Amino acid sequence: AGQVKGRGLKWKTISADMDGNIDHLVYNNYRYENIKAKGSLSKKIFNGDFSIRDTNAVASLHGIVDLSGKVPSFNFLADVDTLNLKPLNILKDNFSFAGKLDFNFTGDNIDNFLGNASIRNATVTKDGKSIPLDSLVINSEFIDGAKHLTVRSPEVEGDITGDFSLKDL
Repeated sequence: AGQVKGRGLKWKTISADMDGNIDHLVYNNYRYENIKAKGSLSKKIFNGDFSIRDTNAVASLHGIVDLSGKVPSFNFLADVDTLNLKPLNILKDNFSFAGKLDFNFTGDNIDNFLGNASIRNATVTKDGKSIPLDSLVINSEFIDGAKHLTVRSPEVEGDITGDFSLKDL
């Protein structure tokens, strides 16, 4: 229930303003339910508020998700109450996550990540054992032609500079 005003039927050309409920959405072979969206969707760019109250995903997001280019970009704040990664087909191990996210980056994997991501007041749980994560800040940028990655948290600090692949490390 709600309102959608717009034009276009194809993902690449749709332009719509929305304010309402989405019955379900299937992604990565998982059916997400109880979704609310308020904002605009135009040429693969969503700008607005999005919330979900699914059995395995309870979260709210405010900002922009841009899937229009070769590499997606994200600029949003999110409050994640529950994210069970195994049933969502994101990870094979039994991990769950809760916390606050502040993302402003481009990339769809760790090696083309550029920008910054911070996680605060978080808890990561594996097989029922919880690990609190007070804060984690990751920043990646090019400085004088070299990639510079920094990771900061109360427990870990690290810097890597040069031509590297984190997947290979």
